[in-house]
Amino acid sequence: MKKHLWFGQMVSDSELEAQLKDDLSWIVQKSSFDSSLVIKVISNWSKFIDLEIDNNFLKDLREFCDEESLRNKIKKEIGGIGKLTMRRVNFKDNFFEKRSPLGVLTHILPGNSEGLSFLAAIEALIVGNLNIVKLSRSESNLSIELAQSLIESDHSGMIAKRLSFLRLSSSSPLLGSVLKLSQGVSAWGGDSALSAIRSKISAQTAFIPWGHKISFSLISNNATSEENLKKVAFDIIDLNQQACSSPQVLFYECESKEELQSFAEKLLPYLSQASKAKGPMALDMMERAELQNESLVFKFMDAQGEAFFFEDEDEDVRILGKMKTELTPSPLNRTIQLRPIQKSSLVKTLFPWREYLQTCGLACSDRREFLSWSECLLEAGVSRICLPGKMVESYAGEPHDGQFALEKFTKIVRLELPAGELCNTLFANSVVAPASGDHLMDKESFQEQRDNGEAHLYFKSGGSSGAPKISRFSYEDYHAQMQAAADGLITSGFDPLEDRVVNLFFGGGLYGGFLSFTTILEKLNAVQLPMGAIEDHEFLTSQIISLKVNTLFGMPSYIFQYLQSQQEE
Repeated sequence: MKKHLWFGQMVSDSELEAQLKDDLSWIVQKSSFDSSLVIKVISNWSKFIDLEIDNNFLKDLREFCDEESLRNKIKKEIGGIGKLTMRRVNFKDNFFEKRSPLGVLTHILPGNSEGLSFLAAIEALIVGNLNIVKLSRSESNLSIELAQSLIESDHSGMIAKRLSFLRLSSSSPLLGSVLKLSQGVSAWGGDSALSAIRSKISAQTAFIPWGHKISFSLISNNATSEENLKKVAFDIIDLNQQACSSPQVLFYECESKEELQSFAEKLLPYLSQASKAKGPMALDMMERAELQNESLVFKFMDAQGEAFFFEDEDEDVRILGKMKTELTPSPLNRTIQLRPIQKSSLVKTLFPWREYLQTCGLACSDRREFLSWSECLLEAGVSRICLPGKMVESYAGEPHDGQFALEKFTKIVRLELPAGELCNTLFANSVVAPASGDHLMDKESFQEQRDNGEAHLYFKSGGSSGAPKISRFSYEDYHAQMQAAADGLITSGFDPLEDRVVNLFFGGGLYGGFLSFTTILEKLNAVQLPMGAIEDHEFLTSQIISLKVNTLFGMPSYIFQYLQSQQEE
């Protein structure tokens, strides 16, 4: 049965085994990679997906695959698409560096989040990795169907040669063969699962674990307002605490058991109200048994005076209270562990859990108190501090567990040229044909395009050949063009190591004027005097002579006028 998607083709177990054993052409015969083009293909494809997909996942998929979103991800995590091109480190030496894909990157993911495996592969694909995804036994065919649809939309052939989805058990010898060929393994799971995977790879293979985390809420004794209690209750009830960012423990700043119990009694109605609004839980036999067992234990401890147990009338929410300052896991499913805390004991309490800590939902009375607690939380190892009611929310480009994936999915490579050759970039991608359905703009269509809200810089033309026009640029486009212009200066003979520049362009809103050349020279780390087209020619001359400037940048008309007036000097 052909159940594996192997770089564009559905194959059987025996065909996959043959590929892994005898034929490594899938590794060595890859096409050249253009990140910008691949991102464009992914973004265009995501807008017109013709598959039966859950609407919530489809919305998340389109947001993730949006061109601006993917570009911003690369920019934030590794510095931008330009970092994937071999660029000169400085002009004193002939060293060049770039971010390069790890190579063959194997992904091992859980099956509890439909479509996550596809998104993980896209994340690593956009920086050029060759991705092999081991699908969970419980996962549907959605990721394979999405990958096939994406491959069909890509006329360049780059994506088909970098995406593979395999239906293999964790004990399959074929998985072992895949891991032996991998330069990196990105794995999700608990401690035992991650340890098992780590034991199957070589010491030199990059291991990128995404393990289980624990999160908690913390309320200072001055922040028990009705609004805060409602938000804390929402964090506990929402998603039934199944997310890593859901709270398992609630710390309350107090010193006595009476204070802690009083707070629990105050919180319980808000938990019950949030639970009713959420609706009943669908629990399996094991989950119900764990909740019943934990409840019985705490009821017994309550009777002995060692703890206290609160439950609402519907038996849907539970508070398990102890007068012991500790971070302890919850049985989840609307069950919160309640513990006392003092700021002086916070770091000591949390430090043993440092590698597991993720999110704290922090409720304080004012900004000063919030920052004081936050400082202790960060010192203890917490990677996310949120306002109450927002623990499971995130923003676009947020680090996952305090880390950026693309930093781990790439490595930095270097190259040294023989002395005497002056250039700024190597192996830059050649100009590619537009993706299907796109067209290159001419000057008129570029200037007449409507503002789509993505522009950050508005430059006017000089107006020498008609009425002035406004040209719009995003910062990313602006800096990409300034980098290209900087490369052009090198090609034309400018030497950033020796040449010293005075920038004499006019300082208005003109594209290609003073602002542009200030940026261009900054990208070359060149010595520059950003003077502008000043009228004080004598002062300008004194600076040129005293600072040993040998290069003038500016409009020919101004430079000619200036040189004439200062001819003798």
